[in-house]
Amino acid sequence: MLFGIALILVVAAGWSADAAGVSDPELGALALAAGADDALRTADGATSALWGRPGGVELASSDGAERAGAAFLAVVDRATGVTSRLRGVVEEVGTGAALPAAILRILGNGPGQAGVLHVTGVLTLGGTLEIAFPDGYLPATGDAFAFVQADGGVQGSFDRIALRGVAEDLPFSTNAIGGGLTFTALADAVACSGPPGDDGVAACERCDDCVDDDGDGLIDRADPDCAAAANGLGLGAGGDATGTKMLLKCGLTIATCGAKLGAGLTKALQACADGVFACVQTKPGDAGCLAKARAKCAKATGGLVATTGIRAKFRDKVAQACGLVPSATVVDAAGLGYGAEAARCAALGVPALTSLDAIGTCIDRAHVCRAVELFASRTPRARELLTLGGAEPSVLACLPVGAEGNGAGLGDAKTLGKPAVKCQQAIAKAGAKLTAQLLKGHQTCGAAVLACAQQGSASDCVAKAAGKCVKAAAGRATVSGSANATLAKTMAKACGGIALADLQATAGLGFTAGAERCAGLGVPTLGSLADVATCLSRDHACRAATLAEIAMPRSRELLTIGGVPLP
Repeated sequence: MLFGIALILVVAAGWSADAAGVSDPELGALALAAGADDALRTADGATSALWGRPGGVELASSDGAERAGAAFLAVVDRATGVTSRLRGVVEEVGTGAALPAAILRILGNGPGQAGVLHVTGVLTLGGTLEIAFPDGYLPATGDAFAFVQADGGVQGSFDRIALRGVAEDLPFSTNAIGGGLTFTALADAVACSGPPGDDGVAACERCDDCVDDDGDGLIDRADPDCAAAANGLGLGAGGDATGTKMLLKCGLTIATCGAKLGAGLTKALQACADGVFACVQTKPGDAGCLAKARAKCAKATGGLVATTGIRAKFRDKVAQACGLVPSATVVDAAGLGYGAEAARCAALGVPALTSLDAIGTCIDRAHVCRAVELFASRTPRARELLTLGGAEPSVLACLPVGAEGNGAGLGDAKTLGKPAVKCQQAIAKAGAKLTAQLLKGHQTCGAAVLACAQQGSASDCVAKAAGKCVKAAAGRATVSGSANATLAKTMAKACGGIALADLQATAGLGFTAGAERCAGLGVPTLGSLADVATCLSRDHACRAATLAEIAMPRSRELLTIGGVPLP
């Protein structure tokens, strides 16, 4: 630990009642008695993922082994019930447990057959729930199984729910029943087309990463594993002039305000990460520097919770602009097409798009996830830096694991640290600018073609719209194209004095963590600064296209009509 005072307890772990050593609750008590207000267990290569299997709860660790027990440790004052900031999943702690930014993985083997996480006290939900279906099991309509039991009840909700082993468009519900949570399939599941992994779960296509994840030659929504993109066949909803005007206003408001929401989210996260990164690289061991950075993080990320700040403003503007538009028209393929986003919305905790409020909630949560992923692509140490900065836990839910430098910097502050900070800040700024440029081009084209479709205009309207599309797309980077010239030029200027090894190192900028994704995007090795720039450009092009579809689900159809298809 580089900041403050660290107390390291070396103990024998007691995984069962008759084992020597201590359990996690006992270890937490020891840490509390020593004066700790936060603790992290690092034994056995533990990660923040916990498997719930029919035979019990097991830890999936970074070395591939599985061990019984909780991944991380929380310090709980049992006299007062005060709990420290929780790090992942916590064992039985008497006063309750929480999943603030953890991954809870549940294995479903059949109706009524699944791993169960049993917690005493109240369970506060958060982070990501991942439900996997191994060995060819496909849930049928009505299949259900309990996967969480909390003796004191359940509060809160998961930030994201992911299914593995079945196509992601499976509709489902997770309901609180009898103090626990139960998964119920609302339709017959369709198997993923990829081969099974070591855990028996078939590989599935992730539907928004521009990579052929399951190796079948089909990418994203071109793969039958994924729900098809919205396609109104160039038609409109058929309303009168007033209704058409309101619908277009609704769609444009969602798109423009969504872009501002995404930009605001990444700006807040970047402000937090940059402050911590500067401390790590230029003032290692300076507790005062980290304290200031944490205060900045609290201010920057505190407004990202769903009920306050920029997210609340986004929801309010959508409600005002779309309040008189029937939700059925917003969902319809010939309207705004949000029905095609049902699977994405279900994964974000919105099981049915039956109201404008539900649609707004889904759009908000989807923007948060995609914006967080964009931020992480240009800041590989994002999760580590935000955690060090004490950022609002809910923003960590969609963050990839990324690079983990354990709070370390490159070394000499002047010759290594300051250049690293300059490089990181320049990449972040250029990446944000590139995203805004790409998104604006997508939305300008989409809005122009949508107006023609909704107004039932003649071909000359489409021709004019196509002209706008071509102009808006000028210089646009694509997944298969070369790096955006501006991004590459910026990186060459700001990062040219940094050794490639420092750019890749986990104690540096950490870009080696993205090597696998870069390979999937057609950059097989990160052997030069230009390679990193090319990968970043393609990644931003991919994620900007996803943001465009979230804000305007018919984007793929509309941009194709406009002559500039999405990547």
